Amino acid sequence: MGTWGATLISLGALISTTGTMLAIILAGPRLLLAMAERGQLPSWFERIHPRFRTPHVGILATSAAGLALGLSGTFTYLLSLSVIARLSTYLGTVIAMLVFRRRPELPEARFTVPAGIAVATIAIASSVWLLTSSGVRELRDVGIACAAGLAFYAIWGRLGPRDRAT
Repeated sequence: MGTWGATLISLGALISTTGTMLAIILAGPRLLLAMAERGQLPSWFERIHPRFRTPHVGILATSAAGLALGLSGTFTYLLSLSVIARLSTYLGTVIAMLVFRRRPELPEARFTVPAGIAVATIAIASSVWLLTSSGVRELRDVGIACAAGLAFYAIWGRLGPRDRAT
């Protein structure tokens, strides 16, 4: 399709990237706020700006993290991190769905997909296949970030109630 096709694909990528970035900008700080309200993060993430009624601490934290990531690597490296993080999330969601569907003590699913087990199996296989094409450096860095997050979560689980009582 030549130059016209390249322009069309570039425009589609620009629109998709813009939508993703806007979702991250809106959801990231509010996710920190929700986690703080549940005692999963320090209570200072619950602070709401008095004038603008926004989670300003969460906005500052996600902005700082985004800036640090933006300055730390190339576009391709950061894109790879994003893909690995998304695939990991999808993989965890599909595996959790399969586990929860097999638990008899849980309520019946309100929504089912025809051939859901087959679809889930294909999704797992596809995600694993895509992850195997990732670079070792990117996989290592995402693993380190996940381990750090889990360590923080575990430590905060023990220390958090004391912070919330003050």
